[in-house]
Amino acid sequence: MMRFSRIFSLVTFVFIQTFGSASYSASASTSGLSEMPPYFSNLGHPQQTGQINLQHILMLKKFNHFVKQGVPPEALRRVLEVFFQNYGKTIAVKAVNSIARVPFQNDRYLGIADFNLPSTEKRFYLLDLKTGQVERHYVSHGSGLRPNLIPNQFVSPHTGKKPGYLIPQVFSNEINSGTTSLGIFITGRVYESTSFKGNAMKLFGFEPTNYNAYARSIVVHQANYASPEWMKNMASKYEQTKKLRDRPRLGRSLGCFAFDPQHGDAIIEKLKGGALIYSYVQGAEKLILESPEYQEVVTVGANDDEGEDTPEEIQQVDQDKHGGKANPAKANVKPTRTGVKLPKPIAKSAK
Repeated sequence: MMRFSRIFSLVTFVFIQTFGSASYSASASTSGLSEMPPYFSNLGHPQQTGQINLQHILMLKKFNHFVKQGVPPEALRRVLEVFFQNYGKTIAVKAVNSIARVPFQNDRYLGIADFNLPSTEKRFYLLDLKTGQVERHYVSHGSGLRPNLIPNQFVSPHTGKKPGYLIPQVFSNEINSGTTSLGIFITGRVYESTSFKGNAMKLFGFEPTNYNAYARSIVVHQANYASPEWMKNMASKYEQTKKLRDRPRLGRSLGCFAFDPQHGDAIIEKLKGGALIYSYVQGAEKLILESPEYQEVVTVGANDDEGEDTPEEIQQVDQDKHGGKANPAKANVKPTRTGVKLPKPIAKSAK
């Protein structure tokens, strides 16, 4: 019987390879991600699991389908591994001085910000795991207020090849650094932001490179400086000044993921409710996985501290910036790690 099952699986594999992505899309769109097995890292090595099944084949097809649409394969592989290992759990993540309980419930959408690319390109990939479609959007990176004074920084391999106005060169998890943080985030609640004049969405980091995200008020929001119109204005300015910093580009945040107001609400709507966002740059994955502070995801029970909803933390979320400058109310906020139970590490990705 088992031999028959393996032969049937092999025939199925040949059938799918022969008839291409059309049959794949129809099957994958109805399969449901919650039914997929939680071990993506073994999909390319069926001999390790002792069998090949249809869901494995469909997931491999989906991976290749996304890569063909320009999604960076290294980032895609890791974010899918984290997804399948942790989907459906309630995740313990660092808030300010406590642990937040964040339900990982969004099984349809993933986000990847590819900071190898300049801000003049649509470098944020919004992946629909059900349909296989990929949307690309402009997204801002952090300014890095004083890069020479930022401790514990990761210097991009692209440093010097493109100016920092176009592509981030320094990444950090430090409070008040104004930089983009690397690693995988999970989305929290959506709230009405007075600073950003619209909806914004909380983010929590659970890696050594981004666990201060909530304390830093790193959120997803919309901003005029993340739009094509902003780049057009920069182009006009450059014609007059010929200065390097006035070349066409997006404006920069203090580390938040800022999107074009034309698309911001739709992006938040799709990624809300516990979705993963990967802030990615080439070479950083090795740093994250081999860090002595590397953290695992831990699930939490009903009796654990929720953390997220204390009044102090709700107020803290909306203090990323005010009027284009760092909010003085935030300047002295520095969460302590003493007594805070940080998440444990996710299983390291297969090299």
